[in-house]
Amino acid sequence: MPDELAHDDTVIQPFAAYLQLTNKGRTHADLSNLLHELIQEVLDKGKAGSLTLVVKVEPDDVYSRRLYVTENVSSKLPQPQVRKSIFFADETGNLTRTDPAQLAFEGINVVDDRSERMA
Repeated sequence: MPDELAHDDTVIQPFAAYLQLTNKGRTHADLSNLLHELIQEVLDKGKAGSLTLVVKVEPDDVYSRRLYVTENVSSKLPQPQVRKSIFFADETGNLTRTDPAQLAFEGINVVDDRSERMA
């Protein structure tokens, strides 16, 4: 990969070079550490996560080429699966474990198995 990228006649500094320079390299280190943590969590939980870098660039004043650049690094680690509970809403809007639209099951009755006696 070339050290410098060309766009028309302009030489563009690679973004990786900026990351290593800014904030004395701490942003690059934070991204590296968070990416490593994210990969481990994704492997452990089997769910997706994300890593976000926001770079904000502000002018010092209208006539200056001086810029203020800040970074915000954040990650969203995969969360463990949350167990779902099943409930039904009754006629008054309260939660119940039994489905009010189903007939009530009164239990099991023992029935003689005549096939065993005939054997």
